Amino acid sequence: MPTPTTISERYEVLERLDQGESGEVLKVRHRTLRSLSVLKVVSDESLSDPEAEAGFYRQANAAAVLHHPNIIRVLDVDRDEDLRIRYVVMEYIDGQTLDERLRDRGVLSLGETLDLCRQVGGAVAYAHRESESVTFRGITASNIFVEEGTNRFVVTGVGAADQTAAGSEGGSTGDLVSLGFLAYYAHTGALPPTGHDAPAPRELPFPQATPGPFRELVRKTLEGGYRTAEDFLGDVAAIHAPPTKPPEPPEPAHRPAREVDPPTAAQAPIPQAEPARRSPGPCHRRGPRAPLRPSRSLSSGCCWPLWPTTASEPSRTSGPRPRT
Repeated sequence: MPTPTTISERYEVLERLDQGESGEVLKVRHRTLRSLSVLKVVSDESLSDPEAEAGFYRQANAAAVLHHPNIIRVLDVDRDEDLRIRYVVMEYIDGQTLDERLRDRGVLSLGETLDLCRQVGGAVAYAHRESESVTFRGITASNIFVEEGTNRFVVTGVGAADQTAAGSEGGSTGDLVSLGFLAYYAHTGALPPTGHDAPAPRELPFPQATPGPFRELVRKTLEGGYRTAEDFLGDVAAIHAPPTKPPEPPEPAHRPAREVDPPTAAQAPIPQAEPARRSPGPCHRRGPRAPLRPSRSLSSGCCWPLWPTTASEPSRTSGPRPRT
């Protein structure tokens, strides 16, 4: 079917992102809001069967109720009667798929792979908690987008599980095993072999520098050793946790004074002769000493504490109160 230029008089088609047998994926801009979105367009002919039409809306509704930063958001679903198409409006991610990222820049480092496991594993755990009928239609590198500038991994392809798998552990177990395939592929660039002649997960080759805990994580995941995504995330966190450092001692409140070398003979002050004492005359008779007054100092300010005063209490900053 030819790609339209405008859909429902609201969306301006900018680019075709993908195309399949039953429809295509388009990058569009809202003509009023000027916001970017992705439209998954399906022709009416492919939904002529009532079961197919019901499945289309069931998948859209299952994804629309999920609100997680690592799951692509479904914003709307609608139909263009003139073009005879139905479409799902989804969040636009400015970036590339993980598959494209690996081809352009090579495999992920261990830290990046653990970050991938934490984000995608968190999305799986959230979806499984929200509904037993929600599953991911393949957690693969081609269904995960890497947002430019943030390294946020966003999973697409989430939807309702088949009626036979709803309420059972088949869908959740398959999602967990897919996490093992994803982690191995992102870190090594190769997919684990499958089939009757494939080696056991414990015989998979890893780069020499790969630590043992990560190898065990991948092998356990491929063997179906995790019952929930929370268990998987717990082991990921144990590997990803940074090493603890002993607390540094606090700095002293007052630094010690700098030691000064004693003055040399040339620098020593010259002693001054002590002035002769005068004998007390009539004006220097000893008598009762005058009362002391508080002194003021430029370096320390007033010697009296500054507390609030009231109208009935004289200010204590003006010195002692004279006796009456």
